Amino acid sequence: MLVSSSKNANGNPARSGNPIRAIGRKAVTYLFLITFGSGGWLGCDPIGPEQLVVVDLRVVPPGAAVSGVGATHTFSVEARTAEGVLIELPPATWRTLNTNLATIDAASGRAAAVASGQVTVGAAVGGVVAYGLLTVSVPGLDVVASWQEDVATAITLSDVWGTSSSDVHAVGDFGTILYYDGAAWSEMNSGTGDDLIALWGTSSNDVYAVGDFGTIQHYDGSGWSEMTSGTGEHFAGVWGTSSYDVFAVGREGTIRHYDGTVWSMMTSEVSDDLAGVWGMSSSDIYAVGHGGTILHYDGSEWSTMGSGTSELLHAAWGTSASDIYAVGGGGTILHYDGTSWNTRPSGTIAHLYDVWGTSPTDVYAVGYDATILHYDGTGWSALTGATSHLLAAWGTSSSDVYAVGESGTILRGSR
Repeated sequence: MLVSSSKNANGNPARSGNPIRAIGRKAVTYLFLITFGSGGWLGCDPIGPEQLVVVDLRVVPPGAAVSGVGATHTFSVEARTAEGVLIELPPATWRTLNTNLATIDAASGRAAAVASGQVTVGAAVGGVVAYGLLTVSVPGLDVVASWQEDVATAITLSDVWGTSSSDVHAVGDFGTILYYDGAAWSEMNSGTGDDLIALWGTSSNDVYAVGDFGTIQHYDGSGWSEMTSGTGEHFAGVWGTSSYDVFAVGREGTIRHYDGTVWSMMTSEVSDDLAGVWGMSSSDIYAVGHGGTILHYDGSEWSTMGSGTSELLHAAWGTSASDIYAVGGGGTILHYDGTSWNTRPSGTIAHLYDVWGTSPTDVYAVGYDATILHYDGTGWSALTGATSHLLAAWGTSSSDVYAVGESGTILRGSR
């Protein structure tokens, strides 16, 4: 299955059989200058003479990684006509979906890092929109020195994610969704009573929560609403590159893909339960699960990778295509160097449920028995401050680190 990130100006898939045309048989159109508003692209003004129609647009590369605040990467686009003709040097207009992580020059596609994390970048040409992903790492940060416990609920929380230290969501049992605005946690109406297991988004108004019985809830900045997943299987992980390219994984090898319109089934070729998913781009994605299962998606199909373990793997995260971690049962920590997965000593036998960090020298793994581990580029060491089982971690390089878990545990770590 080939996932295309091309969309027309209305957010629908660009189709080769329905290009933008003038009256008559001859394709006559213009390239457009896309104008911005707070919600994205607003309008188009013709800037050139008769041109070929763009129906397929791709960001090149689909994913990139930079290290350090202020580090830059320049994206470009590849545009084609319905007949597959490559349009050379089409003028594109760029934006990022989270300026807390990176900014981008609207004309040149030159992105500049602001803080650690992954940010979606978008390009528009001739009314067609495509997306790519920038992964930012920020080396040289101090380890979390202290943890403060916030009290907002007694219900187990399974995941935490946000766009900044004042825009954080946490999800958990019985449809619980909490929101942190930088000052206090408050409960949101999730629209479901099913357990929510995993959380991910592109921006403050585009967030996805998945859970039991095929539950998928979407937040648009105003409220949460139910999406139709097409399955009753339990979901345990969600991740994507844009609002037109989202992956949810779960029981018995279930993988669903969202293209901005519908969730559709993908073939995984495995029957093992999948617990987590993470990637570098729309063509470089990893799903992990029971029995040491690791799947890789190359943009066309999922294939199995050798993990070297039979332990249940719960989560994956990385800073680049050659620096990815997976964690799981019995203190298992695996590292992928771009060629193979290798075991790293963790110093614990506690089950590890999540991994997150800001750079190759600042990585956190959390798990049962109040376990918090930190990797400094040399080895893993234990941190103190937790009293309950921890199930997820997320944070920012500019401020706090959050860990959530059983009995409503919310830890906020400060450097």
